[in-house]
Amino acid sequence: MSNREYRKGDVSTFKEAFHDLIKQYRLQGKLGNLRVVEVWKQVVGPFIDSKTESVVMKNKTLIVKVTSAPLKQEIISSRSILIKNINKEMGGDWVSDIKVY
Repeated sequence: MSNREYRKGDVSTFKEAFHDLIKQYRLQGKLGNLRVVEVWKQVVGPFIDSKTESVVMKNKTLIVKVTSAPLKQEIISSRSILIKNINKEMGGDWVSDIKVY
């Protein structure tokens, strides 16, 4: 048996190794929170994103600061739909509330 054949069974894909590393360092939550912010931009579109000053994820709550009072009211009234769409894109229950300032 050659050395290459022996090692073949011990080799994992880069994807598997990367996921193992993320689990080992307990980074799933932090990376997920960053992804939620990116998904927010996709869900609301470029116009609302351009009127958004900051988006922060904390304890399953998405905290959004916008520059327009009417836009704030629109986001508040569409909160449940936005949460549903974000969680659908994330593939899990990442956001339970959206606070708008």
